[in-house]
Amino acid sequence: MAVINTLICDQDKVELVRDQVAAILALELENQYSLAVEAALENARDYKVRLFIENERPYDAAGEKNNFPFVNVMLEAATPSAKNSRVDYQETTAVYGIYCYAVGNFYGGVSDDRLAGIKAWMLARLVRNILMAGEYTYLGLRKTVFSRNITKIESGKDAGMPDAAMAVSVIRITLEVVVNERSPQAAGVEMEPISFTCTSDTGEILIDI
Repeated sequence: MAVINTLICDQDKVELVRDQVAAILALELENQYSLAVEAALENARDYKVRLFIENERPYDAAGEKNNFPFVNVMLEAATPSAKNSRVDYQETTAVYGIYCYAVGNFYGGVSDDRLAGIKAWMLARLVRNILMAGEYTYLGLRKTVFSRNITKIESGKDAGMPDAAMAVSVIRITLEVVVNERSPQAAGVEMEPISFTCTSDTGEILIDI
């Protein structure tokens, strides 16, 4: 007999933090674009960034080539800790990959791949400064997030781009967040061993309820 009688449909904390990171970046990058336009920066268009969540090929969704730059936020790993845990929660370190995409075209004697790299690093700079700002120490989720740290920033080229004529650079930012992950708890429930039989040579377990 099942003992969990509530539907499990709420996001895990690691998923909630992923969405929160994307929301923070969308909000702050939009504001940076407004500030760049207000300041009449020549490269203000580079501040107009589109945000994606869990999209390994965001360029497919982006459509037109001039829709660069964009950022994709992915939850890549979650490692529970055996040390700082209790019955009702388990401290978990989540690893997020934040991918910053920028495209370059030949301009003023600057090669397209070099310009793509310069723009991608500029975008990574914006992302890093936003996420590491003091106001976002707990990413706006103080009771859920214990700490957040950027542990690595590395560059690369996206070999998956369908149009080889475009020079695209990708900067991957690794963000580690320690969260308070909770699970459904039952009070005072006495568990009975589940009866099962193993009847096949493969070791498949057949549940006998």
